[in-house]
Amino acid sequence: MAARRPPNWDELRTFVEVARDGSLSGAARRLGLSQPTVGRHIDALEAALGSALFARSPRGLAPTPAALALAPHAEAMAAAAAAGGLIWIAHIGFDRALGYGLKYSSGFGDTHLGRIGRR
Repeated sequence: MAARRPPNWDELRTFVEVARDGSLSGAARRLGLSQPTVGRHIDALEAALGSALFARSPRGLAPTPAALALAPHAEAMAAAAAAGGLIWIAHIGFDRALGYGLKYSSGFGDTHLGRIGRR
């Protein structure tokens, strides 16, 4: 399969959570999405990249070599996105960010956003 289009951020963010959790349902809970939506994101990302990212089994999802190659780059993007969010929060203030609908997310944000809120 050849790559057809660049992946979008929603697909990559979903990929990061599926890779961390090893299941669609666990990633769905962490992202606040439905399991079918998470599955569609992974299917779309695999189509965009032209490569399978997970081997599906009754025990969960195992990353393929393509997923292992993509993971550090997607993780770096997730960390950069979280850092950008922290800069925004620092600029406008935590209480105001909550007024904009800020919600805690999994991973990096949980630890660092919680610290900001306790300042």
